[in-house]
Amino acid sequence: LLDGAPLDRWLKQQGRVEVAVALQLLTPIAEALDLAHAAGIVHRDIKPQNIFLAWDQNGETVPKLLDFGMAKLLGESPVHTVSGTPIGTPLYMSPEQARGEKVDHRSDVYALGVLCHEMLTGQLPFDGAPEEVLYAKQQGRPRPPSEIVEDVPADLGALCLDLLAPAPQERPEGAEILDRLRAARPGGGVRTSSRSLSPSTTTGSLRAFVGREAEL
Repeated sequence: LLDGAPLDRWLKQQGRVEVAVALQLLTPIAEALDLAHAAGIVHRDIKPQNIFLAWDQNGETVPKLLDFGMAKLLGESPVHTVSGTPIGTPLYMSPEQARGEKVDHRSDVYALGVLCHEMLTGQLPFDGAPEEVLYAKQQGRPRPPSEIVEDVPADLGALCLDLLAPAPQERPEGAEILDRLRAARPGGGVRTSSRSLSPSTTTGSLRAFVGREAEL
């Protein structure tokens, strides 16, 4: 069993997190997604409930991706429920996923953008009833994080909006995302202990796939 707590529970307690802490969490999540995408796997349900903050034996922290039960291999046909509704979580799914179209790794990139916006501002980029959220996503990008919170660096805010581009081809790819996250790190890097990320967390070598990854 992992020692820690789900990211959604921690965010509910913390609200908006400091930029340095957000970067420490977002970077390994992006690394894990890049590894999955390189292996031809799309998660399709990236959200705080599926990210676990665990402690390692040194008390340091790392987010771990959970529940690959809705993951698909690139090249497969889109999967829907019997009612024809696209699989995923409306608040975090990409516009193309909401339309029930075939998705690829860029749909996970969009969900990462939602998570980025939520961490930096304490708010979801689009909120409201599910149908309102899905409609708003088709219309364009949300307000820049720096307009909501002044201390969000311009380059990080720009990355967040690029991740949330409505058109998949306008979103950055894995290597670019990682380069921009690392470049945004204040002081060249941050080490956050379990105390500052209470009540959760685990780092060390990146072992970010947890749950059903052994089945894939």
